Amino acid sequence: MYDTNRDPTIATPRPQKDYDFYNSEQRANSIKPETIIVGNSIAYGLKGYPQIWEKLNLTSSTVNFAIGGAKAENVIHRSQQGSFPHSVCNIFILVGTNNISSWASADQIALGIINGALELRRKLPHASVTVIGLLPRKKVDDKWFVARKIIPTYLFVRLQMNIPSHL
Repeated sequence: MYDTNRDPTIATPRPQKDYDFYNSEQRANSIKPETIIVGNSIAYGLKGYPQIWEKLNLTSSTVNFAIGGAKAENVIHRSQQGSFPHSVCNIFILVGTNNISSWASADQIALGIINGALELRRKLPHASVTVIGLLPRKKVDDKWFVARKIIPTYLFVRLQMNIPSHL
């Protein structure tokens, strides 16, 4: 069973879901996309929201590496182990919401998100890496989680990565 109390700053595979990632990797290597998305199920479902797709300037050649249930530590692992085409100029990361209900502090979750972003930047130094704000899950995150974990996590990431406030 998947351990929900892992340290979000340490790379951890998500074996039962990594096959989806490698299928995306094969597609990316065949079509040479300019943009990729990395993250959790919210990121995976972005294509269902055309207004967001447009705002991020995503195209049909965008490859979505997002996987349902992914946590920050899974993104770090896939960033380290994955093979990304050098055609990628833009990377969007949306992850962290699945870490919110874990024991990890807001700072640890934020550092996990940042570590994933830095690993992608190391692999593709020419690419722009954008971390999209941390989103609460429907009907799961109460006001306590929003006040104590979601907002501080997002603010820490935003300050450390110099993210514009409109994203």
